Amino acid sequence: MNNRQRYLFIAGNARSGTTALTELVNSHPSIVAGMERYFNLASPARCGELVSELFDNRRFFDPSPDETHNFRWRDDAKYVAFLRDKYARAEIVGDKVPNYFWHAERLFEIFPRSRMLLITRHPLRVADSWKRRQVDASDLNWEAGAADALRQWNLGHEKMVELVLRHGSRFGVVVYEDLFSGAMHHFNRLLSWLDAGPPSEWTMSFHKRATGGWSEREDRDLLLTDAEQEMVVDGARFDLRERLVRLAGI
Repeated sequence: MNNRQRYLFIAGNARSGTTALTELVNSHPSIVAGMERYFNLASPARCGELVSELFDNRRFFDPSPDETHNFRWRDDAKYVAFLRDKYARAEIVGDKVPNYFWHAERLFEIFPRSRMLLITRHPLRVADSWKRRQVDASDLNWEAGAADALRQWNLGHEKMVELVLRHGSRFGVVVYEDLFSGAMHHFNRLLSWLDAGPPSEWTMSFHKRATGGWSEREDRDLLLTDAEQEMVVDGARFDLRERLVRLAGI
């Protein structure tokens, strides 16, 4: 890692759009963001193992089963070549794991030149995504449903507000429904917050593709039952989401 590089950690409640956000950020020519590169270290027992040496060029592109479940790093030559090509000139390097925000204070201690980008999504869509995974017979790693999603959504937003109050400008928050609606001013504000230099034509065309078909996606019927929808709407702490965006919204 060169001396000019800064660190970026991307996080948010599970199924809130952290993957889509990371892909969008990674389209910038000066940013290299891992996709759950250090997923297995994002836990109370192991977060202390997240040290700056892991983001050196050689280590970053040499995954092990002890560190991650995502072996796209090893198996997708085109993807790895894309990231490798950017690494030497990157202004920002980092990683995405939804749970990173639970370990933000530890990460900020280890990485003084770091910030965290959070994403928040409407709880109905989050809960619907949890349920879709729950009922997918081919998804053997997901058992939680709508009630679990609601509980984690509330706990997560409570924690994120607490962190932003304590650490202020080290956090930035994007709203899924705004960023992926296709409205350019939301994307331009994100680019300004990242402060990674000018985007490329590829960056702008990627944004256009990533946000295409927004209306169709949002109009998709929910898999949640009426009772589940009522549970989520009545139980979600929307006040926490509003406060989070008011405090740190990009």
